[in-house]
Amino acid sequence: MDEDIGDELDQISVSESAICEVEQTKLMPHFLVPTMPMEVDREIKQLKNTQSVGYDGVCTKVININENFDGFTVLLKRHDIDCDISILTESWLVSDPLLPNLNGYSSYATTKHALQNDEIVVYPKSDINITFEEPTFLEGNCLVMKLGHETAIIAIYH
Repeated sequence: MDEDIGDELDQISVSESAICEVEQTKLMPHFLVPTMPMEVDREIKQLKNTQSVGYDGVCTKVININENFDGFTVLLKRHDIDCDISILTESWLVSDPLLPNLNGYSSYATTKHALQNDEIVVYPKSDINITFEEPTFLEGNCLVMKLGHETAIIAIYH
């Protein structure tokens, strides 16, 4: 595994999103996103000690999914991360369009390629009822994931 991608995959932290509705605001799922390596263990412990009201997930730049997917799965296993949805950007599917298999998860990838290395790949757990839409997004990729009638996750890579 390339050391650079290993370092990038180790750089994760917890963020919270919110669904804004007219009458109320609900706390959304926790998602892991890249940040500083020294914060990784603290942030993962914080994630494990919080109660999510939605879905938990990981979002990271994988830089060529077919070369670096093993490193990503090692990261999930090493930190005992059992997420509902994994979102991977900069997947480089133009060079190799086959998606790696992740046991217990289905997969979906963007099909509109604005750049050679810009694709978004999503791995939701197989038992999650999810629909995908890929709106036109100039100079990048956009993938809208709808989970039921009340939750949507929008992944954008530009």
